[in-house]
Amino acid sequence: MDNFKKIYPVFEENFVSVVSQSSNKYVLYLSVVLESLVQNSSKNINYDLVVFEKDILELEKIY
Repeated sequence: MDNFKKIYPVFEENFVSVVSQSSNKYVLYLSVVLESLVQNSSKNINYDLVVFEKDILELEKIY
């Protein structure tokens, strides 16, 4: 596990961390999750988003 970098929250207060993983096979589901988060988010909360991905095509990352 020494090869992994620690991930720290960007915000120091009033935040929610959201972590997900996906591959190109499931990228449509990931997009639904992220869109739902945007639609249901609160302006009073800071969101730290982390997405671990493998083999997601660059074209899919644009949208």
